Amino acid sequence: MLLGEAIKSAVKQLEIDADGNITAALRFDADNSVFAGHFPENPILPGFCQVETIRLLLEQAWPESQYAIKAMKSAKYYSPVMPDDEIVYKLQVMDKSEDSVRLKVQVLCDEQKRSEIKITCEKK
Repeated sequence: MLLGEAIKSAVKQLEIDADGNITAALRFDADNSVFAGHFPENPILPGFCQVETIRLLLEQAWPESQYAIKAMKSAKYYSPVMPDDEIVYKLQVMDKSEDSVRLKVQVLCDEQKRSEIKITCEKK
């Protein structure tokens, strides 16, 4: 399964508020290909998958545009996302123009922060 398809299959719910902020519930099943090789005896969701999930959520929320990652100001990983964890992505729009969007993203599990990413994406 391709990475994009593997991530999209994990999305269970997606909501957009009046300010354009996005909240998405995800669950990566233990047999999801994102865990292949990372790590064989103790699988965790790779950081690059957490970042790519942001880009794909933008495209699902705003299907009229495709996005590319332009810059990542910071990425802090506090604790791992494990197979079958019920996680919530909160994408807070910090700034949006016609061509790009700057986001502060929190990845939560049981209301505890697993990671925080500050990222800018631009329309392709």
